[in-house]
Order: sequence, then structure tokens, then C-alpha cells
Amino acid sequence: MTRAVSRRKIRKNRFMGLIVAVVLAILPCPVLFGMGNTGERPPEEKRTTSGTQKSAEQKATAVRNIQQDPGAFAEAPVLLEGLFRGWSGGTCVGSPPLTRSDWMFEDSSGCIYVTGMLPSVLSAAAPRGERIIVDAIVKIGKKGAPYLSARSVKVLPLQTPKE
Repeated sequence: MTRAVSRRKIRKNRFMGLIVAVVLAILPCPVLFGMGNTGERPPEEKRTTSGTQKSAEQKATAVRNIQQDPGAFAEAPVLLEGLFRGWSGGTCVGSPPLTRSDWMFEDSSGCIYVTGMLPSVLSAAAPRGERIIVDAIVKIGKKGAPYLSARSVKVLPLQTPKE
């Protein structure tokens, strides 16, 4: 009986050793391949001159461009600068694409709904036209209208008039 027990232990230890070896062989692969051979940060982590993170494919654009050709921007990361309009302070046509909590973003070319994060310093119920930068992914709603899925929202400082 003791021989059978010890054989089971040996098999179990061999099996566990094999699992550990496979895990240790696979674990470093993403780390090695993610950094490339130059040791530089991947493109999505490089900093732009403005200090914000910007991926290699991200496009700084205007609302009008997204609305005129939604298909060209679908699932693409974009960066927009404009005004926070909350739930009812903008000129967006139609209803929010996903939920009643979606809010409006407006620039000089148009208005678009944004779903997702809303910084705590902004009030969707009482917008004051705060200047913001939205880093988002363009999505297409059920009715074919584009909207933004926010990844980050940065509130810009108020501009004081120059005298």
C-alpha cells in the first residue's frame, strides 16, 4: 500500500512540476514581446507635447467631421476640444443614444452625445459651458447616429480675457 501511495505522490509532483514549467515558460512572453527590442515605450504610451497621452492612431478632429462620415471614424479613438453642455444645454438633435445619463459635447462645428465618464467637477444637470478635452472612441448608435464613448475627460482652466 505504501508503494502505491508513494507512486501517486511522485506522479502528482511530476504533473505539478510540468504545470509550473509551462506557466513559467508562457508568463514572460507578453512582457518580452510588448516592449519590442528597442526598450522604448509602446506608441500608445508615448507622451505628446501637450502632456496628454495619445495613441498612434488617435485623431484630433471636430464634431462635424465625425457626423459627416461616421463610418470613417467608427471604433476609432478621437480627441476633441470644446464645451461641456450637460443633459440639456447643447444643440444635439434627437435623444441620447444609450442612456438618459449621456451628455452633450459641443464645439464650433456641432454637437454630439457622449456616454461614459463624467468628472465629478462637472454637473450634467447644471452645465456652465466648461471647456473640456474628450478622449473617446467613436461608436455608431442603433439609428446610425455617431456618439462618443469617453475614455477620459479633462476640464481645462477658464480663460481670462486679455486686456
